[in-house]
Amino acid sequence: MEIAEQQEGVVSIAIANNKDTALAILLLIDSYQYDTLSESMKCTDRGREATEMSTFGGSRRKTRQQGNASSSAKIPLSISAAVSIKRKRVPLGTARSNSDQRRSSLPIQARLIYPILSSSLLGMAANEDIDIPALKPQPSQTDEKQDMQRNQSQLDVLQEKVMEVKACIQGSEEDARKELDVLWRRVKTTATLLTYLKSKARIMAVPHLAHTSCGIKQLEGVGLVDKNGIPLSGWSKNVDVSSFDSPDEESWIVMNRQHGLVDEHDAAYIGEMLKSIQMVADVMETLVKRVLLAESETTIEKEKVTLGQEEIQRKSAQLANMSMKLEEMERFALGTNSILNEMRQRVEDLVEETTRQRQRAAENEQELSRVKRDFESLKSYVSSLISVRETLLSSEKQFQSIEKLFERLVEKTTQLEGEKMQKEAEVRKLMEENVRLSSLLDKKEAQLLALNEQCKVMALNASNM
Repeated sequence: MEIAEQQEGVVSIAIANNKDTALAILLLIDSYQYDTLSESMKCTDRGREATEMSTFGGSRRKTRQQGNASSSAKIPLSISAAVSIKRKRVPLGTARSNSDQRRSSLPIQARLIYPILSSSLLGMAANEDIDIPALKPQPSQTDEKQDMQRNQSQLDVLQEKVMEVKACIQGSEEDARKELDVLWRRVKTTATLLTYLKSKARIMAVPHLAHTSCGIKQLEGVGLVDKNGIPLSGWSKNVDVSSFDSPDEESWIVMNRQHGLVDEHDAAYIGEMLKSIQMVADVMETLVKRVLLAESETTIEKEKVTLGQEEIQRKSAQLANMSMKLEEMERFALGTNSILNEMRQRVEDLVEETTRQRQRAAENEQELSRVKRDFESLKSYVSSLISVRETLLSSEKQFQSIEKLFERLVEKTTQLEGEKMQKEAEVRKLMEENVRLSSLLDKKEAQLLALNEQCKVMALNASNM
């Protein structure tokens, strides 16, 4: 399209500068032979005859040669020929078939120039104020010879210009052929690179082939390492952009340029294509590494979840044991409470008995004061009182020891209740940690599924391409 626009501009300038030359080029392109120009001249004469007959009638036929001489003196040959050709009525089907046959034998550039010349010349012929009936007949054989010589010189000049136009057309054909060769080389290069990319994508779709293609190996004691010897823990999830500017593509372009396979115009294009292909290949290798990293992280998270579950089971067993011990302590506390109640009842009974005995002692003292003869009996009674007092003192000491034991039991119970609440809080924390780990595991599995889907989609897209 750019070549056609340039040719259209050149032809328009040529038509504006030299109308005669443009008409001659049009006539020669239309015929593509030298003989067509003479046929055009004959058509011009026949067109003038038809015009004069239709305008002036039979009385003006004798003045046709004089009119031709005077018209050639006033009007250029090209304009008069254009007017005669325009006014000549030729059968439409015959004219179109002959013109189409002649145009089909022309080169592409001539086919582009032909409509421009024809439209421009017809417009100029329509704008020229040509009055053929006003021509005055001046018959002369010398003028006809001069006209023939002038026409011959114009034909020579036109032939030279036609040769120049042919040379320009051939040059443009060579340029078009070169451009077509460049485009064909680019198409073949692009097809080769796309074939490589398709094969790379098919290899990446298979896990063990993808590992081999990316240079990933399994080493004992280290695990997975890439082609640079970096272990799995040191892999990065980001794409290394600096690796795209590799010197391999420049060396490949220089080598092909030395062999004549790549010219200066193809170097930038092939460089960009190689960068794009290398970028896609590196992105696929990065995706493979990301999948391996996700799998390793998922395995680690599963192990952590398993350890958490085992810890929860162990804590649950400990809580069950603590619950059993607490129940035993509660039963022991209940037994102790019953024993304490019995002891209190006995102490109350002893207190009542002591009160009664005191009353009796008071009565006995009153009786002792009144009865001196019962001194021996009173001695025994005093001794009994002393024994009772010792019994009361011992019972008070026992009661104090029982109260201390009860306080210890209350403290132990309170401590056990605090430990129980602490264990319950730890259980709740473990359950919350378990829920968080479960949600994290679900997220990691969702991410892994998403990565697998992306890999599948890329593989399908690559296979479709």
